[in-house]
Amino acid sequence: MFVRYIFCIICIVVLVGCATTEKTGQQDTDSPFESISSSLLLGDPQKAINAYEAAYAEKPDDSVTRVLYARLLILAGKYTQARNEIESILTLEPENADALYALSLLEGLEGKKEKEKELLEQVTRENNGNPEAMSSLGKIYLEEKKYDQAKDLFLKVKKEDEKSIVALLGLGNISYREKKYDEAESYFTAAIEADEQYPFSYIDRARVRKRQGDVAGALQDLQTAIELDPEYPYSHYDRGRILMDKGEREQAIADFSKAIELDPEIFIAYVMRGGLYDEMDNYQRAIEDYEMTLTLKPAYYFSYSALGTLYLLTGQYEPASLMYLNAYNHEKDRHEYVLLAALALKWAGKEKEAFAVLKEKQKLLPRDSWYYPLSNYYMNPQNDFNVVSIANQEKNAVTKGRILFYIAAQYLFQNKEKPAVTYLIETKNIDRNGIIEKRLAGNLLEKYKK
Repeated sequence: MFVRYIFCIICIVVLVGCATTEKTGQQDTDSPFESISSSLLLGDPQKAINAYEAAYAEKPDDSVTRVLYARLLILAGKYTQARNEIESILTLEPENADALYALSLLEGLEGKKEKEKELLEQVTRENNGNPEAMSSLGKIYLEEKKYDQAKDLFLKVKKEDEKSIVALLGLGNISYREKKYDEAESYFTAAIEADEQYPFSYIDRARVRKRQGDVAGALQDLQTAIELDPEYPYSHYDRGRILMDKGEREQAIADFSKAIELDPEIFIAYVMRGGLYDEMDNYQRAIEDYEMTLTLKPAYYFSYSALGTLYLLTGQYEPASLMYLNAYNHEKDRHEYVLLAALALKWAGKEKEAFAVLKEKQKLLPRDSWYYPLSNYYMNPQNDFNVVSIANQEKNAVTKGRILFYIAAQYLFQNKEKPAVTYLIETKNIDRNGIIEKRLAGNLLEKYKK
C-alpha cells in the first residue's frame, strides 16, 4: 500500500516546505502560497498553478519559485512542461538540489526507476541528507526490499521531524514486513496523530490490526479511511476482504462492487466477488467475474479451474474441458484436471475428443498414481475391475472418495445408476472442503433426485 501513495505525500510536503520563508522558517500568512496550498489540499493542482502564475508573473527568473512551478506542473500531470522548466533551471544551476529532486520525481513517474534512484542518491549524498530525497529514496529501497537501508533513511528523516508522515509510514511498513506488528501499529498510530485527515494511515493500521486479530479495530479504521476518501477503491476492497472472512457475504460483495465501480481494472476484486457468488450458487455472476479476471490478468491461472467447474455445473461442457486443460498447463501436479477435461467432453457427447485428450496427456500422468489407471478406464470403460480394486484398497478416505467419483460418472453413462449413486454419496461425504470431485458429486446427486 505504501508505495502506491507515498509520492503524493512527498510532493505535498515539498510544496509546503517551499511555502516557508528562508529567514524565519514561518509561513507567511499573506503569501500567495496560501492559496496554492489550499488548492493542493482540495485536490486542484491546476488552480494552484493559476495562483502561482498570478503571484509570480513579475519575477519569473527566481529559481526557488521556478522549482515550485515545476512541481505544481508534475502534480497536474503536465510532465513535458515540468521537464522543460527543470532542465532550464539545471542549465543555469547544475547542482540545484531542489531542481534535481523535482527531476527525480518526474523520472519516477515516467517509469525511469534507475534514473530516479541515481538522482536521489546524488541529492542525498551532496546535500547533507536532504529529507525529501531521503524519504523518496527510502521508498525505493522499500520497494527493492532493502529494508535496512530504507529504515536507516526513514529514521534520519524522523529524527529531523518526529511528525513526518513519510517516515512514520515507511517505518510502519518495514515493521509490518518484519512481522513486528505492535511496533508497526505504533508507527501508523503516530502517523494518524500527525495528520488525522490522511486516510492511508488508517488503511495501513487496519492491515496490522487485522493481522493481530483486532477485526473491529480494522473495520473502524477502514470506515474512517472511506469517510475521508470515499473514492479510493482499495479501502472498499480491504473492507470487503474482512467482511468476507467474517462470512458477511452480501456486505462483502457490496464493497468489492464499489471497488470495481471506482476502478474496473482491480482484477483481484473480481476474483473475490466471483468466489462469493460461487458460494451463493449464483453461478452466472461468478462466471462473469472469473471471465473478467482472465481478461484483465490472463496470468492469474487459478481462474481456469474455477471456471472449468462452473462451466460443468452450468452444462457448458466443451468450454469446461478447455478451462481444465488450460489449468493443467499451469498446474502440472493437478492431474485430476486431465480426467475432468475428458469427463467434460464425454458429457458433451464428444467421446473421440475425450479419448484424444487422454491419449495425449496420459504420458504426463505418474504411472504409480491412481490417475493413470483411471485414464485407461476412461479410454476403455468396459473393464472397471482394476479401478474398483484400487478404490477398495485405498486407505485414505479423501483419495478413495475422489476415485469413486470418476467411476460413478462413467457408470452413469452406462446406466448403472445404483452403484453410481452409492459411489457419489461416498464422494459427497468426503470430510474436507475444497475438493472438486466432492462438489460435482453433490451436484450430480441433486440432478438424480430430480
